[in-house]
Amino acid sequence: MMDLAAGLGRQAESIPCDSRRLWSLREIMKVFSVASLLMLHRTMETFTQIREYPDHRWIEWIARRLFRKPAPVRDWSKNKVIDANDREEAGRIYARAEQEAIELGLTASAATLRKILQTLADPRSTHDDLWKYGSELSTRLRDETEGRFFLSLSLMETDYYANYRQKWIDVIQRFPNSEDDIDEAGKCFALGRYTAAVFHSLQIIEIGLIELGRVLGVKDPLPGWTATTNRLKAIIRTKYQDRSAFQQKHSALIEQLDALTESLKSAWRNKVSHAHGRLTLLTTGFAPDVAEEILAASRGFMRRLATEAPTSPDPDV
Repeated sequence: MMDLAAGLGRQAESIPCDSRRLWSLREIMKVFSVASLLMLHRTMETFTQIREYPDHRWIEWIARRLFRKPAPVRDWSKNKVIDANDREEAGRIYARAEQEAIELGLTASAATLRKILQTLADPRSTHDDLWKYGSELSTRLRDETEGRFFLSLSLMETDYYANYRQKWIDVIQRFPNSEDDIDEAGKCFALGRYTAAVFHSLQIIEIGLIELGRVLGVKDPLPGWTATTNRLKAIIRTKYQDRSAFQQKHSALIEQLDALTESLKSAWRNKVSHAHGRLTLLTTGFAPDVAEEILAASRGFMRRLATEAPTSPDPDV
């Protein structure tokens, strides 16, 4: 679940493609546990009911749900001082809840949680000293969350958002400066920002093409798509016996990489410009399946570079 800033989608579409820093989603998204928030709310409502209808069955329910163990047999009367072990365990739970409230911007709820923690820190505090905050915190949680917009991701989208870099681990190891764009590509795709996902895939490809150009001995002062693809084709046009020892050794890979760049070009047709050796978007209208195909093709190309391309440049060029 994510907390989205209002109007995020419209603002993101208007950001120019060269503003890489502004595309970051890490600072405007917050992943949190819905289950723990619901349990906290239900627990505080139960505290309110305990005060009105004292009954040990409520205590047993709280202990099972909150502490995940049966309640020990003891005096649960409201004026009884809270057991030291209970204060310590509850303190850990509410400290985590306070931190989550702060990160989600639930300032009023966080303030009540701080009061609860202060109560638990006092060895003289009673059960009722804790229970009296039940109504206050449950009301604040309800009011503050009603004023927020929450976005739920499907399992597939969650995988793209949280685990996408795992599919690129070989690429990240070979090209560590591609990691940010890889992470952002997955997050953008998960959130339906398909143009942004494609943009980041182009950034990843640029990193691979520049490195491949270095290995192949590209001399063009503008490294990138045009310089590297032209170099691949020049090597392929050269007769095998006239190629350098390096080029002969890697002839099969060079031909396959040339074919892969052509397949990328086909996937990008009418969507991406290769003018001036750079990869730039021609359109902002990417359907989900098209964006996913481009991401997959980009990952396949980069994986071949990461796992099969030599690291040292051609010594004869």
